[in-house]
Amino acid sequence: MKIRLRKFKPDGKRDVNTRGLFIHAMTLQNCTGASLTFETDESYELKMETPMSVAYVRIKAKNYFGLRHGLETLEQLMFFNDITRQIQMPSGAIVIDGPSYPHRGVMLDTSRNFLDKFTIKRTIVGMGMSKLNTLHWHMTDQHSFPYFSRTWPNMTRFGAYSPSKVYTAEDIKEIKDFGIYHGVRVIPELDAPAHVGEGWQWIDDALICYRDISWTNNCPAPPCGQLNPLNEKVYEVLEGLYKDLLKDFDPDVFHLGGDQVNKNCWQSSQAIRRWANSTDLNLQNKMFFKLWNNFQARAYQKLKAANGGKDKQAILWTSGEVILWSESADKNSLDVQLWPRAVALAGRLWNDDISSSRNAWRDVESRMFLHRDRLVDRGILAQTMAPEWCHQNLGLCRLPIEILVGEDSRYTIFPD
Repeated sequence: MKIRLRKFKPDGKRDVNTRGLFIHAMTLQNCTGASLTFETDESYELKMETPMSVAYVRIKAKNYFGLRHGLETLEQLMFFNDITRQIQMPSGAIVIDGPSYPHRGVMLDTSRNFLDKFTIKRTIVGMGMSKLNTLHWHMTDQHSFPYFSRTWPNMTRFGAYSPSKVYTAEDIKEIKDFGIYHGVRVIPELDAPAHVGEGWQWIDDALICYRDISWTNNCPAPPCGQLNPLNEKVYEVLEGLYKDLLKDFDPDVFHLGGDQVNKNCWQSSQAIRRWANSTDLNLQNKMFFKLWNNFQARAYQKLKAANGGKDKQAILWTSGEVILWSESADKNSLDVQLWPRAVALAGRLWNDDISSSRNAWRDVESRMFLHRDRLVDRGILAQTMAPEWCHQNLGLCRLPIEILVGEDSRYTIFPD
């Protein structure tokens, strides 16, 4: 913590003296360790006192993640004063804090454009600063298959953009460990049966409407591709992929994807039309949803088999995520698209109680300005939100609010 504080000073300023700061971080009994799940208690209590001009800070939590949140809050209670050239902080404070929701995530798509591990780790830094605790890793899609599977190495051989744009087990471990250090767990997603293509083409008859030139009818974006739900080899490959992913990630939650299955794509297959006729189903919605449901049920059974026959939580229905599809984002532009936008949702997922003020957005504005600056100080190229003058004169750049009263009467107020 003191090392971080010494970096508060702008370049060229004298060193920051932290000798008068004493931090006592302690966990309560029955510490739950370093496993972050839906059940992890991330709350903490922080007490700050400054007797005799010496700052004493005490943080209590039930585990590492709560302690980490407390230290993050402590850092955000301090700033460097350019005039006095000193760190300033409140003379006293008591903070009793904890999240409203257990899952506060960012989804990163690494298929449309490959994101190197340094970009992913930089994103994790911003997440930890913003108390976002889950990186939902959308690893594969129709555009590329960058995950290296030991069971099926042909997936990256045929599906990666290049041999250097691949995530190995070692890369995943490095990202996972880095995430835990910053209070972020990493959960994998392997999307299917839609959003597939590159990487699957080495398997005979595994794909339907693959690279179809009439893609506007068969998929949301090129290249098209959906798995053939009647091909047994597809399920064999899925089980091997699930087994490798479970070993590499050891997640408490696994995301099976499953969205945007296109009816036209499956109906373009002669084999599927024959199957529909043999089961007395027409090619309309009833057949389509039956086929989709059958695939998801079998995929889940393969996930269960890959997990040694044990159930694995497979779908997320709680809390929220910031979603970043990478059609127009790569390592050079991700930061400015994600930050500080993700901070807005992070604040609501951490504290969803807005009943105390109808004008809570006014407080959020100043917090967003300050937090954006903190992100930049940590090497994250977050987009600026306003001219610097507005940062220095909080509240004076707000638009007047026009209020309509009755049919014709209007008046204008200027926010405080």
